[in-house]
Amino acid sequence: MFAVEDRERLWLPLLCSLTAEEPSWLVWKNVDSALHGVGDIDSAAAPESWPMVVSVFEKWVGENQLLPTIACRHIPGGLNLVTAKPGERSLLELSVKNTKAWRGSTLFGLNDLQALAEQDPRGFRRLRPGGEGVFKLLLNGVRWGGRPNWSGLHAKKVPELLQTDPAGVAMAAALFDDRRNDVLSLADAVVAGRWDPAAAGRIERAALRETLLHPQSSWGRLRFRVVTVRSCPVLKALLLHERLRPCDERQWLDAVRQAHPGAPETVPSQRGAR
Repeated sequence: MFAVEDRERLWLPLLCSLTAEEPSWLVWKNVDSALHGVGDIDSAAAPESWPMVVSVFEKWVGENQLLPTIACRHIPGGLNLVTAKPGERSLLELSVKNTKAWRGSTLFGLNDLQALAEQDPRGFRRLRPGGEGVFKLLLNGVRWGGRPNWSGLHAKKVPELLQTDPAGVAMAAALFDDRRNDVLSLADAVVAGRWDPAAAGRIERAALRETLLHPQSSWGRLRFRVVTVRSCPVLKALLLHERLRPCDERQWLDAVRQAHPGAPETVPSQRGAR
């Protein structure tokens, strides 16, 4: 298994290469959980650049003697690139999105992220903390009915992200148009250790009203959760088993190949693997 300190040495060259090769690419959340733990890299890039992203990822895989790249496009509006150290069950995942949904409506698009991007001192492009905090405030902190998820807020360090970058919070809140003040009110409450149920409820209802205008998209997301996740061996490992593949590596790769045309048919030699 990769030691925690090995994860940062492994991931950083990929993140720096993607920043250099693709101007639209950036990390939008949770990068430190991947660099210092077992999380994934959540990134965004323009769809027309995804072949370039795959190419850079494949080069990185080869340089590190990892399992051949698995490219899964089953998540609506997203691309998941997956690999692993030969013989290791823990998967390495780079997700790439152009948009992100919340409560069935669009939470952000790539252009929104570009306006909130900054250069990380470690050499890659990322979302500034306030923007990351606002998006995670909704994604991880708001339960249905506008109720708080305090465990999610603290696990994702949302109060810290909001507190360290108030200018970024204001920029991200402006993306919510007439719900801007509600986002700011909710963010201020969380930083103070409180919850604003009225603001959270109004933000949620606005998202749900937007969802009603696009029923086809809502149906597609429902089908994804109910059918696709359980039929795709990659998504089952990523979403249902905490990025752990089944014990039988060859059998799993055979199942991946059947579900993903062009995926690797065989497990590479482990000679010289790190």
